[in-house]
Amino acid sequence: MGHTLAKLKLYKPSDRSNTLDLDLIVDAGSTYTRVKGARLSALELKPRGRRVFRTIEGRLVEREMGEAIIECEGERATTIVVFAEEGVLRF
Repeated sequence: MGHTLAKLKLYKPSDRSNTLDLDLIVDAGSTYTRVKGARLSALELKPRGRRVFRTIEGRLVEREMGEAIIECEGERATTIVVFAEEGVLRF
């Protein structure tokens, strides 16, 4: 089985001229949008807090979170983004 990708654009809420084009894996069961922290930092997006998540193996991990504007197929909305670590596909 393959992955379904979506072409998205993220915007920094305070500066919509600063954008990031992404191809993200679609996870219909996910609550938050996970993006590599380095990509969000390049967008100059600042974390607004931290949250603890339970991994699929049952471990607890803490990650930074922030807000961004997300656009998909011409529709825009505010979303919470998790600053994901490099090489980590899922929590």
